Amino acid sequence: MKHARTTFVMTAALLGSLTTLAPAPEADAQAFCALRDPTRQVYDLFPEATSYRSIVRSVDDNSRNLTAQELPFTLHFNELGRHTLYVALRGDIPLGVVHVRSEAGRWGLVEIAWALSLDLDVVAFRFQRCRDSGHKTIESSAIASAFKGLDFQSLRAMLNEDGDELSAAAQPLMAEQPTDVHQLMTTTLRSALKTVVVTKLVWSSDLAQLRLIEAGLTAFPSAANVELIHDPYASHGLNAVLHGQVGTSSGIDRSNVVALLVRDEHGSVLGMKCQTPWSAGGARANVWWTLDATDRTLTAVTADTDAAEAFGALRGHHIADFERCSTAVELAGKEFMVMANACLDAVIQQAASVEP
Repeated sequence: MKHARTTFVMTAALLGSLTTLAPAPEADAQAFCALRDPTRQVYDLFPEATSYRSIVRSVDDNSRNLTAQELPFTLHFNELGRHTLYVALRGDIPLGVVHVRSEAGRWGLVEIAWALSLDLDVVAFRFQRCRDSGHKTIESSAIASAFKGLDFQSLRAMLNEDGDELSAAAQPLMAEQPTDVHQLMTTTLRSALKTVVVTKLVWSSDLAQLRLIEAGLTAFPSAANVELIHDPYASHGLNAVLHGQVGTSSGIDRSNVVALLVRDEHGSVLGMKCQTPWSAGGARANVWWTLDATDRTLTAVTADTDAAEAFGALRGHHIADFERCSTAVELAGKEFMVMANACLDAVIQQAASVEP
């Protein structure tokens, strides 16, 4: 069964689970570039979705300036203001987001609803306002299907350096198409690039939390909800413990760790999913950790840089395996295990103390 939207804000202070997020204070106010008939469009763009949420954020002058640093064109001043990002959900699992951007076309504004993955790759798109008949050609399966899975770099490569004409990379897709369709294709690509950049800049923290929620709910087969662990380093005397075991730093940025507790439908703790920014020497990475609460095993460790292989080798480790660390990656693993086990112990002990 598919349900209408619920508006929410994704903030660390309010995050308990997707089903208990507080409504956004701007929920009843009109936002620019919103979907027309979002109930229909979200489900058309994400057929697997069973519900959706919306996040309203402000696109300001700073967003405009940052967009200009990544693209040869930027936002018009009329594009500033409050905008809505729609999050498509299957159950409580985020599938992706929908965002609408406007671009000037030959016959007025062209509004396109873009469906993006949580990594901001193109899933699908729909023209919701366009007086140019060429939109039917671009929406045809032959062309529209070529957009699926494209990331920012792939989209950018289809425009010339100035971003005002198609590049050679786009020509095979547009073979034998008339000039007006080429022009609308340029407009479509500009819209896509703006959408990706603006979504990344304005909803950065929301996307990070959505990715972690998705990872947490899919890491454990019986997961039902996730719960934010507020400031995991602040309690349990961890700073002193870690200072004695790993020194002043293991490379993990402790102030920006996001840790989620994963529970089943009965409230039992299944494990933890965490994201930790890490650096050592000239190496930097975002690292995602999955710890099973039963046997305290690292069931998955992934990173987004060249350090991925080294971190991946920690899979299957227990805390005892980090007694002696010979690399910076192992030292980070030791810190994570000390922190995560302390948090799990505290949660389990607290649960036991309130049981009748």
